[in-house]
Amino acid sequence: MPLPALLLAAALAAAPTVTTDRDCYVAGHDTIAIDGSGFTPGAAVTLTFTGNDTPLTSDATADATGALQTEVTAPALEDFGVEPPGLPVAVSTADGAFAGIELTDWSATVDGFGRPVRRGQSVKLETIGWTGTTGPLYAHYVRGGRLVHSQRIGTPTGACGDLTKRFKAFSFRGAKPGTYSVRISATASFDKRDRWIGFKRVKLAS
Repeated sequence: MPLPALLLAAALAAAPTVTTDRDCYVAGHDTIAIDGSGFTPGAAVTLTFTGNDTPLTSDATADATGALQTEVTAPALEDFGVEPPGLPVAVSTADGAFAGIELTDWSATVDGFGRPVRRGQSVKLETIGWTGTTGPLYAHYVRGGRLVHSQRIGTPTGACGDLTKRFKAFSFRGAKPGTYSVRISATASFDKRDRWIGFKRVKLAS
């Protein structure tokens, strides 16, 4: 290999790099774990998060081998002057390290829950931001503070954990007319300590 090519290869091999533990994070909520290598040993490293042409920075320090390990709370969408559902963000350093991530909102809507629902009525759930979720989502029906039924809906897809799914609400035996809270979570057996999104005052018609 000619000398210039060898020098170029050596320079590229020595260039700092950064990687993130996931491709997508819930804005203002998830923790971004960042690993890096090739930095000056013991040097201060400024990480710049750029989205919507707006830079935000976070400081870290390389270890004695030039490696970098740090965790940063995912910036809020408002920090970049944007609204949901999300945006792409570049993670970079002054000496050329670069990684790309997505920031997403964590939200859900159900198209039929704004009015009384009939037993077995088809409704549509649209939800995003179930990052790190590998299993299905469930709808949990709560009445009078007591869980009365849990229903499997479907499994989010993509790095940002998105799901659009029609399902039959209140299709379980013994569903009595009245007002319920319906809570969406990634656990088959609901617990308030789990991560969940809730819909209050959902009325099952008689």
